[in-house]
Amino acid sequence: MRFEMSKARPRTVLVRCSLVACILALTACGSDDGSGITGTISGNGITLSGVPPKDSALQQLGIVFTVSTGSTSFGSCGLQIDGGADHGGSCFGDGFIMGGPALTLGKHTAHFTYVPYGSDKATFQASFSFTTVAPKIDRYSAVLLPPLPGDSLAGAYDMNESGVVVGQSTASDGTTRAVKWMAGVPSALPHQAVEYGAALQINAAGTIAGLLGPSDSATVVWTTGDSIVTVTDTDPPVRINDAGQVLTQVWSRATEPHYGYLIYDVASGTATQVAAPSAPTLVDFNNKAQMVGVVSGPYSGYGLPQVWQSGGVTLPGVQAAYAPHGTTSIPLDLTDSSKVLMSANGWTVFGDGTSSTVLQPFFGGAGAQRANNNDVVVAVGPDAALYLWRRSANVTERIDAGAEWTFSSVQKLNDNGAILAHGANSSTGQSGSVVLTPIS
Repeated sequence: MRFEMSKARPRTVLVRCSLVACILALTACGSDDGSGITGTISGNGITLSGVPPKDSALQQLGIVFTVSTGSTSFGSCGLQIDGGADHGGSCFGDGFIMGGPALTLGKHTAHFTYVPYGSDKATFQASFSFTTVAPKIDRYSAVLLPPLPGDSLAGAYDMNESGVVVGQSTASDGTTRAVKWMAGVPSALPHQAVEYGAALQINAAGTIAGLLGPSDSATVVWTTGDSIVTVTDTDPPVRINDAGQVLTQVWSRATEPHYGYLIYDVASGTATQVAAPSAPTLVDFNNKAQMVGVVSGPYSGYGLPQVWQSGGVTLPGVQAAYAPHGTTSIPLDLTDSSKVLMSANGWTVFGDGTSSTVLQPFFGGAGAQRANNNDVVVAVGPDAALYLWRRSANVTERIDAGAEWTFSSVQKLNDNGAILAHGANSSTGQSGSVVLTPIS
């Protein structure tokens, strides 16, 4: 590696990484098998961290690092891969993330340039090389989930580790029924002759949480024997965890003037309302009885995420880790290791109170990403393909007849690597909920 002072190269319009770009690391760049390749280059008050050692082999499609120019310095940062177009933009302060794509496998050379505001001369340059290698990933089968016999539409919302999927099936008259799919075959859950039913979550044991009713639907639980237990009459379920705890949204009420949430324990049949900081918009609930939400106001997606333990204890450090990525955030997922997946100011961010990582090419919408407990993230890219982080892989290219599939959202990535998504097949003209299962 080297750095030197020299005149800047001609600058072009600086842009973010393209779709096949990379994994953007806030503190360190590493191979996506988690080996943690790191390095630092410094000079003229500029520090590049997370730079790979010379000729390091990375199982990813590009290179990233963090640029620190000091708290008051700002200017333009440019990154060229193999002498190509610049990737970057204005950079200032600490923790500015840089990244660029390497479009082919093999050895590449990266060149970074920093030009301070008001100057046409580069005050810092650095070059380094790295090698990209092909990721190892299974092929996938794709199964489109059908509605119940006689119905016209179906939509799935969750899937457990055994591959059992839950959702709803809609008849031509608009009546919807809660449904589960086993091996792709649908069966109706008991619905008490109501006009609306939806199975929203399922845990490892097969216990299901959802809604029943024509309006102001009640939150219910279907036990493994398909009997129905009513949890609450007004508060939608957020998640049922593997301990059989159902988390529901609860706001301030006239009879209970405080903010909080409700946890229903299926085994004991008891419900507990717990006060929470401000008015939380709850998003997920893990197997450690921790929850993630935004606390700026009811049904608001603004503010930084908070993670707290059942009982109201807020876990420290989560907000601080996400603060560098902006103040507008939408939490998406919470793992059992207390890591949060979220959308922040157009970036997808994954991490905990110690460190966080900005992921690319995951530029999908706020609901287009999911994480599992193995710290693997799946997302819909802007080309409507599915991508896996920590695998550096386009999943769509590895589906049998995968070129025919496009995707718009992801509902679940289970710990066995199966994906529940909404997709469309251009060959058959069919669209709907699709289960993608790895083929060894």
